[in-house]
Amino acid sequence: MEEEEILGVNLDELSELFGDTGFLGGESFGWGLSPYRNVVMNDDGVMVKDDNVVLYIDALGDANLSSKLWMYKKEDPLDAYDEPVFNPNNLFIKGLSKAIPGVPTYGIIAYPWYEVTNDGLKRLDFPEDTPPGYVPCNGYILDLFDGTRIRLPDLTSITTGSDVSEVTTYFAPPGTTYMMKLPEGVDTTLITSTTGDYFSRSVPFRGELRTWGNPMSPFTGAFGRDNS
Repeated sequence: MEEEEILGVNLDELSELFGDTGFLGGESFGWGLSPYRNVVMNDDGVMVKDDNVVLYIDALGDANLSSKLWMYKKEDPLDAYDEPVFNPNNLFIKGLSKAIPGVPTYGIIAYPWYEVTNDGLKRLDFPEDTPPGYVPCNGYILDLFDGTRIRLPDLTSITTGSDVSEVTTYFAPPGTTYMMKLPEGVDTTLITSTTGDYFSRSVPFRGELRTWGNPMSPFTGAFGRDNS
């Protein structure tokens, strides 16, 4: 088989490619595989040594691949015997999340300020219990680590009427708080903030997520009772 046919991946010849050990050129070891090449012996009949390895199994048993991995099985090309758990700091997952369309930077979502338990609703705290990189839309001015200042939209509530007949209208749906996605890499646990009003006071940016949302329960009956 010509090298161009292998590198070009002729689907009709895949069985031959994966089933003929002759393509290894006698230079394969249990802990590493080198790239395919046409010439495995020179004119003197001496085996040509490989210059590099693309697959290496290290002392910990981890497979290290220096090239692209192509898969030709159409259904479930990747699977696992147990459901994998990925760490939020996994660089592969971080890169994947950037490539998959999601909430854009400065996009806004309605996030529940509660967690459903057998006893009712448990209140969540910001930023301990909320998605990384998201902050409540409470009108504060944020000072980021790189010197950038961001004014958050105030999407909490508005109060109208007189002192005796005030009416408060919440922007978020019951049981939720509007949150905005900050630029990539911002650690919401290290943010400093000031109020966006005339006095511009420094304020701690943490606490119950319910504080900046709609405190009404989205449920009816006893289940909607707040048990925090």
